[in-house]
Amino acid sequence: MIETPNKTEKLRLSGMDCADCAISIERSLISMPGVESAQVNFATSTAEVRYDLSTVNQDAIIERISDLGYNVESTNQKGSFEYTLEGMDCGDCALTIEKAVAAIPGVSSASVNFGSARLSVVPIEGHQPGLNDAISHKVGEAGYRASPVSTRSSLVREPFWKRERRVVTTLLGAVFSLIAFALSFTDVSRLLVNVLFAATVVISGFGFARAGLLAAKSRRADMNLLMTVAALGAGALGDWAEAATVVLLFAFGGTLQAYTLEKTRGAIRSLMELSPATALVRRIEGLNGKQATRDIRLPVEEVRPGDTVLVGPGERLPLDGRVLSGASSIDQSPITGESVPVDVAVGSEVFAGTINGPGALSIEVVRAANDTTLAHIIEMVEE
Repeated sequence: MIETPNKTEKLRLSGMDCADCAISIERSLISMPGVESAQVNFATSTAEVRYDLSTVNQDAIIERISDLGYNVESTNQKGSFEYTLEGMDCGDCALTIEKAVAAIPGVSSASVNFGSARLSVVPIEGHQPGLNDAISHKVGEAGYRASPVSTRSSLVREPFWKRERRVVTTLLGAVFSLIAFALSFTDVSRLLVNVLFAATVVISGFGFARAGLLAAKSRRADMNLLMTVAALGAGALGDWAEAATVVLLFAFGGTLQAYTLEKTRGAIRSLMELSPATALVRRIEGLNGKQATRDIRLPVEEVRPGDTVLVGPGERLPLDGRVLSGASSIDQSPITGESVPVDVAVGSEVFAGTINGPGALSIEVVRAANDTTLAHIIEMVEE
């Protein structure tokens, strides 16, 4: 009996601006002949599809998604640049940034991972001069911040309230609003009270109003734009107290959501930092008919299965592998949660991100950097 060949494909999507969009894509894919299952994650803008290769192929699945009005981005495009985003607290924000950056001259495509707050940009022809500045400026126009990510770089991060300007603007708006509310019960001029309420609207609402304006330029009506219209409408009717209340509630909710997301993204960053950025690789080279070994330090992304890496005492393991020589004990608590170090010898399986003990090890790599156990854990946390 011949088994039917099946394949599970993970696709990066763009163009989704609500959870209903994800449900629509999911149901449409499941209805296709040959598709066994489909799961669309709105937060990370990904679709995982399992299908029968003898009945349907990847091109047909991508075409179905395109027919629904969404795009499929390549997840591993050569020459792409990564940016860390700050201030992004909703799926609409991610889509606004994505569309704005994709419209920059010299950019082939842009995709935003909302879960990890990462922006991936693919230039049209290599790295365009001044493209980093243009991307940072465009993201800044929307009220967010983008910082280029060096490979596995670890940055000293400031406290949340220092990095998030909305914390200060929300608090200032609340102070002005409370003063205006207290003065409204006195004989103070109503004009002064309205000016204080209007100051609340401007101070606390400027950030999401700017994001809403960029969404409008992109021909999208997101939550930021709708809240801006609501606040301006209340002000136009002379109900400045109501306008200030709407703005403050929205700003306060956005601040709390940003704080919660920052905690989650901090956990993801901590996981990413468990694995070292480089590995000491032993290469065998031929010179004048003779073979010689050479140890070179390479980025983990350049190390391939079958390579041999050397790990000294006290060092973190850069990749998953199998011990070729040496004996030691390894602290596997970052991966398995075991509190007691595990003894390893020739043939033992070891994992990236774990900590080597007193012995030196020579390890054969069995999985690439993007396929390690730690990489899969990070992927699950993102989702």
